[in-house]
Amino acid sequence: MRDKAQRHKNPLSKDLLTTKTDTRDFSSKIAEYSGNRQNTPQMILVVGHVGAGKSLFIRRYRKLQVPPALRGSVKWAFLNFNDATKADLAEGGNWTSKKFVESFSAEQPEIDLNTEDMEDHIFGYELNANRSLYARLERVSLLDAIRQKVSDIARWKADYRVMSRGITRYFGGQRGETCIVVFDNVDRLDKDDQLTVFQLALAFMADHRTLTILQMRDETFERYKDSKPLDTFKTGISFHILPPRFGSVVRRRLEISIEEMRRTAPSGWDYELSNGARVHISRDQALAFLQNVYDYVFREGVNASRVLQGLAGRDVRRALDIFFRVLISGHLSDDSIMSVALGGRAFPITDDLVLRTLMCGNNRYFHSGNGFVANIFFFEREWRGGDNLLIIEILFFLGIKMKTRGTIGIEGFFTVDNIFETLQFLGYPLLAVRQATEWLLQRGLVEADNMSSLQLARDASIRISSAGFIHVRVLSTRLEYVAACLYEIPYLLEETANEINEVFVVSQGISGLSPVRRAQAVQNFRKYVRHLERRREKYAPNLVGVASGLEYILPHLELAIAEVIRPFGQLQVGPDPLDL
Repeated sequence: MRDKAQRHKNPLSKDLLTTKTDTRDFSSKIAEYSGNRQNTPQMILVVGHVGAGKSLFIRRYRKLQVPPALRGSVKWAFLNFNDATKADLAEGGNWTSKKFVESFSAEQPEIDLNTEDMEDHIFGYELNANRSLYARLERVSLLDAIRQKVSDIARWKADYRVMSRGITRYFGGQRGETCIVVFDNVDRLDKDDQLTVFQLALAFMADHRTLTILQMRDETFERYKDSKPLDTFKTGISFHILPPRFGSVVRRRLEISIEEMRRTAPSGWDYELSNGARVHISRDQALAFLQNVYDYVFREGVNASRVLQGLAGRDVRRALDIFFRVLISGHLSDDSIMSVALGGRAFPITDDLVLRTLMCGNNRYFHSGNGFVANIFFFEREWRGGDNLLIIEILFFLGIKMKTRGTIGIEGFFTVDNIFETLQFLGYPLLAVRQATEWLLQRGLVEADNMSSLQLARDASIRISSAGFIHVRVLSTRLEYVAACLYEIPYLLEETANEINEVFVVSQGISGLSPVRRAQAVQNFRKYVRHLERRREKYAPNLVGVASGLEYILPHLELAIAEVIRPFGQLQVGPDPLDL
């Protein structure tokens, strides 16, 4: 994994580079801070997409890569904002101070903060301020003086702000060590909360005089780096974490799994197949199967890798989840696994099988929400004025404008009103466009500038996500995907609904939906899309021939059908508009 670190567009900065074995530039910044005897507070931003490896980078550095010269003099605390509520953020300093005290104890278990000697050190400033009071009490009653001191220390310990300041003052000041506070998982918050945490981090850093490391999404940093409150960070250091390639992550995890299985797995397993036969598979055969799965999915010319990486985007955690779902899928039968593991030539994993796994999860049939794939031909009856092409029109609009600077000055981001300005000419009302856009947001097919994934703010801007692009550009050309989408969507034409329903009902009684039956269903759907096209031409005759999602999707349906039913003439496939 290569993690690029740089101060963005700041003439006072220099590029900083780290690799998985070399973190000298990162360490030099910590050493530079540690060598500053004035204990000047400083902040480092670690910027990157969700799942890019920001937390992993810092945790690995803390455990394995702190130089020996610094290891004994650095004290750590991690404030996990996965645990923070809106009320916690509003509370501000109390919550951060409490989490700091708890984490400091957990990260340095060898330090007992509750011994009498340690309490005297931590609250040395407060005890010294009350020294004259204790002296007067001692002259009256030594016991009363001790009681007062004990009462004061108990009160200070209950006040996490006083306690946290005392810890950093003692270890970072009197002992001359370095207190590093990591504001962790901040990137998972929405945009407004990330900016709130940035202000909390600045306040904590100034109050406690620490080296503070704050995680932030790259979109938030790029959009607000010249605006308040991030403009106060112009002289700071930001490390930009670039996620490793999807295939590299999976390969390394697979290698680790294989090494672990070689050490701990039994020598073999006995299975009973669906036909009643019992077979024995050795550990080496099982390991060979895992390697074969990887080799197939990521070999050159296979679409599976492109689809998997597109659905995962830059989220490495999601990428791993997707890949291992394929391994444990119920759509990969025990018989097929045994055949391959025992030397059979026919490999059971195909592009269609991978796609079916991603679509259906552990269910037999596809339904949006079961797997990692959404149905882009779907629409809700509540979307007044919507139809089966509304989702596609939104994705197509955002897809062709990925490199266009949008409303907020960032490429690809547009408001719902911007989208409506185009879609209104296709006959879609504003409310339906907003409802469909929120549906896309909740399924990860678009991303909002405020980082929310549940509700679309009225003034929010959105862009197509990598998953959305893969849906409209790649999956819409695949027969397996298009055919599976057709039986869960509503239709505006009863005749089409009956025709497609008949195809699926007839196929349920046999072994399943054959490729020819799938193609026939998609042919019926193509006819229905032509009907929607004629319907659109009636109320928007001036838009005939204008680039739209409808015109874009028709050739994709032809490609899906052509997987099984070859056209009479040559299928004309030109450059894809989204590739340009």
